[in-house]
Amino acid sequence: MKSILLVTISLGVLVACGTQQPRETDEAVVSEAAALRLVEDGHYGEAAREYVALARDTEGALAHDLMLRAVALLLEIGRTDDASALLDELSEQTLAEDLAPRRNLLAADLALRQREPDRTIELLSAFPAERFGPESVAKLHLLRARAYEDTGRLMDAAQARVRLDAALSGATRRAANHSALWEALIHTDRTERERALAVATGPLIGWLRLAEVLDEHRSTPVALGRTLSRWRGEFPDHPANAEIVTAMLAALRTSVRRPTRIALLLPFHGDFADAADATRDGFLAAWYADAANVQRPAIAVHDTSFEAIDVVYTRAVEAGADFVVGPLRRGSVTSLACGDTPLVTTLALNEIDDLPASEDEPDDRCGPDRTVPALYHFTLLPEAEARQVAERAWIGGHSKAVAFAREGPWGTRVYRAFVDEWERLGGTLLDGRVLARDATDTGQVAAGALGILGSRERARELGRIVGRKLEFEPRRRQDIDIVFMAAFPADARQLMPHLAFHHGADLPVHATSHVWSGVPDPANDRDLDGVVFGDMPWLAAPTESDRRLREQIETALGGGDLTLRRLYAFGADAYRLATRLWRLTDERLASVDGRTGRLAMAANHRISRRLTWARFVDGIPVPREPEGVNVGRSKPSPIR
Repeated sequence: MKSILLVTISLGVLVACGTQQPRETDEAVVSEAAALRLVEDGHYGEAAREYVALARDTEGALAHDLMLRAVALLLEIGRTDDASALLDELSEQTLAEDLAPRRNLLAADLALRQREPDRTIELLSAFPAERFGPESVAKLHLLRARAYEDTGRLMDAAQARVRLDAALSGATRRAANHSALWEALIHTDRTERERALAVATGPLIGWLRLAEVLDEHRSTPVALGRTLSRWRGEFPDHPANAEIVTAMLAALRTSVRRPTRIALLLPFHGDFADAADATRDGFLAAWYADAANVQRPAIAVHDTSFEAIDVVYTRAVEAGADFVVGPLRRGSVTSLACGDTPLVTTLALNEIDDLPASEDEPDDRCGPDRTVPALYHFTLLPEAEARQVAERAWIGGHSKAVAFAREGPWGTRVYRAFVDEWERLGGTLLDGRVLARDATDTGQVAAGALGILGSRERARELGRIVGRKLEFEPRRRQDIDIVFMAAFPADARQLMPHLAFHHGADLPVHATSHVWSGVPDPANDRDLDGVVFGDMPWLAAPTESDRRLREQIETALGGGDLTLRRLYAFGADAYRLATRLWRLTDERLASVDGRTGRLAMAANHRISRRLTWARFVDGIPVPREPEGVNVGRSKPSPIR
C-alpha cells in the first residue's frame, strides 16, 4: 500500500509540475522532496503537515493539488477529522478541471469511512468515469463497489467489481476482487440476477451464468462437476476460472463425507418431548421430499430420554451410523463435547454449557466457544437473532437505542446480546427497561424510557417556582431513533400502545422472531403494526416449496400444535445440513438456502443463520426489503 500511495503522490507531483510555473525558491523544492521521503518512509502524518504548509505558501491549482495529497495521506492513517477539515476548505474553492474529480474521490472515500455509503455514491456520480483519470479509475470502482455492498445493492456491487477487475493489476489484488465479486453475486436475489443477465455484456455474462450453474446444481455434486466443465468450455478465458471455478472443482474432488446412514438422537419423553417430535417430523418430511436423490441416506431414530447420551450415541454408531444429528438437550451436547466418546461427524442441535474449569485441570474450560473435531452446532439461539437485529438497525442508519426486555433469564440474555452487538458496532444505548410478566407497570416503564416522567417532573417543579399550575403537554426525549424489544407477543401487545400514548408512535421498533407466534392472528397482532422483526423465511416469506412442505407436515399432524412450526423448519434444515455439511466445510463462501434462513459455516464449527425480515401490517407480517435498506418507522397502535 505504501508503494501504491507513493506512486499516486508522485504522479500528482508530475501533473502539478506540468501545469504550473516552477516555484522560485529552492526551499519549496526541498520541502516537497522532504515530504516525498516522509511518505516513502511511512511517516504519512508528518508528510501531510509538509504538504499543508507548502500549500499555504502558494496558491491556485498547485496549492489545491498539495492539499489533496495531504488529504490522501490523512485518510490512509485514519485521521478522518483532519481530512474532513481540509476537504471542507477545498469545497469552498473552485478547483481546476483535473482536480475536481480528485477532490470528489477523496470526499467519497471519507464518506464511506464515516458510514455514509449513499453520500459516497452521490459524490462518485458527479463526474463521468473518464474524468477521474487512469491512475484513479480503480479507486473509483472499488469505492463504488463497497458503497453498494454497504447499502445492500449487491448486483450493483458485482457490476462495479467487474469494472474494477479491468483496472487492476497484480494477481493478488485481482483474486481478492474476484472473491468479493462472487460473494456479492451468490447473495444476490436470483430473480435480480436473471434480470441482469438479460442485458449483461462482457465478463459479467460469465459471472452470472456461473451463479446460475451453482443455483441449479448445488445439491447434486456430480451434475455440478459436469456443468462446471461445460461452463469452462464456454468461457475459457474468464477471470472466474483462476480461483473460483478451480476451488469449486477441487472441493468436488475431495472426500465429500456425505452420510450413508444418519442417526437422529432426540428426547421423545419429558420436558423436551414436544420439541423433539416437531424436530423429528420436520427432519423426516425433508427426507421424504428428497426421494429423487439417489444418494439419500438411511435414517435411524433413537430416543435419548432414558439413558446416558454416550451410551445411546455409541450404540447408534456401532449400528452403522456414519453421521449423527442431535442431541437436542444442552446438557447432552455438553457431555459429548467435553467427554471421551469417539465421535463420527455430528450435527448437534444445541450449544455447550459454560462449565467452569476443574480443580485438577484449571485451564481446561469447556464452554460455548469450544471447537470439537467432528462436532458441529446448529441452533435457534435467540441471542444470535438479537445480534442480527442490532446489525440491521445500525445498517439502517440508527445509532441511539432504547431497549425493553421481558423479565427473567431469557429476556436478560437476549437484551445483553443486543446491547453488546449494538455497542460493538458503535451504537449508543440511551435506556434499558424490564417488562414485568404481569404487565402491571408497562405504561410507567414506557413513560420512563421515553423521558415522559422527567418531562412531567420538570413541569411540576416549574409550577412550584412560579406559584401556579401550568398548562403542560409532556414531550418525550428527542434523541431516540430506534426501539428494541426482547419480548413475546403478549409483552409486545402491551408495550406498543403505551409507546404510542407516550408520543413514541413515530419511533421504529425492532424485535426478534419471538414477537410473533408464527400463526397469523390479525385481530390481536394489529397492536404490533409497524414492528420489524427477523424470522425464518419458512414463516416470514415462504416460497412455494416451503408452503408445500408445511402443508405435508400439518396434514400428517392432523391439526397438531401449530406454534411448533419453527421447530418443524429446524428439523427440515437439520436434514439439509446433514446432507450438505461437506460443502459448507470445504467451500469458504458456500451457503444453504434453508427453511430457517440462509445457512453458512461460521467460526468454531457453528452454523450461522441469516434471517428474513418482516413488518406487521394490519396485524399480518409482510416481508421487508433486503438488508442495508433504511427501515421505515413503526406505527404503534394507540391504547384501546
